[in-house]
Amino acid sequence: MSLLEINSTRRWRGAIFGSAVAALAALTLTPAALAKKPAKNQGKATTVIAGSVTPGKGAVVIGVKGLARHVVANHKTGFFVLRGAALAGPRTLLIRQGKNRCEIAVNAPAGSRLTLHQIALDPTAGTASAEQEDLTVSGALAAVDCGATPNTLTVATSSGDETMSFDPSATIIQNDATGNRIVTCADLASYAGQSPATPVTAQAIVNSSGALAATEVDLYPAESAGGSDNLEFKGAVASSDCPTSFVVTRYPDNVSVTVDLSANTQISIENQDNETPGSCADLADGAGVEVEGAANPNGTVNADSVTIQALQFESSGTIGAINCGASPQSFAFTPGNANTALTVTLGPTTQISVNDNDNATCADLSAGAADVEGVVQPDGSVAATSVDQSSGSGDGGGDN
Repeated sequence: MSLLEINSTRRWRGAIFGSAVAALAALTLTPAALAKKPAKNQGKATTVIAGSVTPGKGAVVIGVKGLARHVVANHKTGFFVLRGAALAGPRTLLIRQGKNRCEIAVNAPAGSRLTLHQIALDPTAGTASAEQEDLTVSGALAAVDCGATPNTLTVATSSGDETMSFDPSATIIQNDATGNRIVTCADLASYAGQSPATPVTAQAIVNSSGALAATEVDLYPAESAGGSDNLEFKGAVASSDCPTSFVVTRYPDNVSVTVDLSANTQISIENQDNETPGSCADLADGAGVEVEGAANPNGTVNADSVTIQALQFESSGTIGAINCGASPQSFAFTPGNANTALTVTLGPTTQISVNDNDNATCADLSAGAADVEGVVQPDGSVAATSVDQSSGSGDGGGDN
């Protein structure tokens, strides 16, 4: 090959190489351009699936079928938190403990928080079930229907409307901007469909049919449902070591959880008309509390907030005389550590369970042991949110 031919070939190859480099440079993203590139799921609402698994032998790993994601439940309390935009919609949780592998179907709308309380595993069937499911959604208060029985409210969320029933006497409804309680359906309805829309966060029990019954409704909330990695749980104060910590008997599995307090922990008291600031000194033994915070590897929880639920009633005890012909229906109930009975009323949203019947009615109740949850009324009676006469009820838990 002549020198002329060699130089010509080199120029040809050099041109090809230069073109390729230029093309690659055009396709390569600079750091600035990379920063602008939308990440997968960016802009989508974050969904949280959290809860507790009944502690047992060996580590418990919770994953999501079809997603490369899993967490290990705390070995002492069973607490776990999964968080991400991809969790939204119908999903199947895979729970592994040793050689056992169980599944539980869940459905968490985008941007919501689904809490699964006291998940129990059935290795023989390969399934798992939660003692109770709570769904918390955030959005705009789109509608309130005071003519429906029971009353209903609709929250317009980023993924669609969520409608739930509520009972003004048994659902804690509060305007967080003012701290005042809302006690009638008509008052709540005055906030619906406004422009600008009224922001709302609503927490509801998911019943066996998938229907939602609201337990708490917050207007103008400080935080959205999926906005935090924190755990949320309820229970009764077992003991306190102010100002640093207190111990909670967690509902419904009676697991003891040590809650650590700091100067940044917000303690408040839920009263009949409003919510007022509280302190560690208000954490009396037996007081019902709702705790929000982050779990530590040793099983303790660093509390961001503690709400002393002076209105909330949770107790094991004994049902006495039952009056299903009254309006509202009612029965006498003696808490486990009390000597006198109080009146418990049943409303259209009360969840009644008798043995294996989760859709029981007043007529299915009988005198005897029971677990009752509800809201204390100004006259001292309790408007029940749930009554449980299933096997094993009435033999544990605290009373507020």
